[in-house]
Amino acid sequence: MKNSPDLISADKAYELVMNEIPLAPTCKVPMEACFGLVLREDIQAERSGPPFDRVMMDGVALKKVNLEAGQRNFTLEGMAQAGHPQVELKTNAACEVCTGAILPLYADQVIPYEMIEQQGKTITIKEIPSESFIHKKSSDFSQGEILLKSGVALNAPRLGACAGQGKSEVLVSQMPTLAIVSTGDELVFPSAPTIENYQVRLSNPYAFKAELEAWGFKQTKMTHLSDSKEEVFKKLGELLENNNFIIFSGAISKGAFDFLPQAFEYHKIQTIFHGVKQKPGKPFFFGKGPQGQLIFALPGNPTSSLINLRRYVIPALLKHIGLKVQDHYLVHLQETLKGKDGFTNFVPARLENSEGKIIAHTLKMNNSGDYHSLTHSHGFLLINSANTEKPQVFIPWGGRLNYGPEF
Repeated sequence: MKNSPDLISADKAYELVMNEIPLAPTCKVPMEACFGLVLREDIQAERSGPPFDRVMMDGVALKKVNLEAGQRNFTLEGMAQAGHPQVELKTNAACEVCTGAILPLYADQVIPYEMIEQQGKTITIKEIPSESFIHKKSSDFSQGEILLKSGVALNAPRLGACAGQGKSEVLVSQMPTLAIVSTGDELVFPSAPTIENYQVRLSNPYAFKAELEAWGFKQTKMTHLSDSKEEVFKKLGELLENNNFIIFSGAISKGAFDFLPQAFEYHKIQTIFHGVKQKPGKPFFFGKGPQGQLIFALPGNPTSSLINLRRYVIPALLKHIGLKVQDHYLVHLQETLKGKDGFTNFVPARLENSEGKIIAHTLKMNNSGDYHSLTHSHGFLLINSANTEKPQVFIPWGGRLNYGPEF
């Protein structure tokens, strides 16, 4: 693989990545294990909803025509209980009813207990409600109607809808296996009791894993490679055998110990691009393995690495599992930004909700190795020009920890 001196634009890089993403295969998964997975079948109503006229309040059921004729005293006859067959309302009588029961045959009005007085088997209507308290048959949906379409993430309401239509297992996207690979002799694991002054703690894989899991991608394995050509070549072969997606951090630039480009060439990995007009993340590599494995090689500097993971890898994975989701939105700036000419600039920012208007405040970042600058951010801005008076694209970090309490 040769590193072309011609850089492509960030927009073109994004387009090339997304064009290569295949749709994941499907699998059947038990309902109780489906939360967060992507539905790959349409869910149809097995019968109307509700399937009968359903009582909405505990009380009595009767005929409205009797009320309209001035009748206020009724004799109680029978009980309509949830989970039991329909009962028949006797002429000029009232029937006790429970919430969820089938409305008695011939009844068309439910009076809650709070609106009646009872003496033995005789009731007196104190107040006539303005509504019937009847959940009419088929008022929610009809038999055969599509309730959920393929391509949505299964959250609590959607899983409830699936269960309500008799689905004990659901067809979903098979989640990809992801390899997170860090490189470099200078890196020391967080568990190491001591560290030399020429070493740094390993952080990128943990940040990667957290961001991936925040978007639902939990089948991740972390691997670390030393600056050994033999080890890099050998391990890449093993990674290609066991993973759909491989995400590298470091060893992709032009350093003396950046062996990944040589290893990619040896293992016949197709180069789709190497080098993007963006800051940070200029050395970014994207390629395709012999069996369709997708390889993202990100710069090793922590800020650059995590931002590019979020910008390119996360959208690629979302497309892979068939999830149609808006993963960015527009925000307003209260300052003028000037980026590197001709480059797309990724600028960490925190958000403020000012009277319903989302304002982004940029955060100072010394360079792409300054990972501490990201700890106060809600995400980052994507700046393509110096015109920051109009709303700008903001890309948030994933999951429920997106925003601080002030937002």
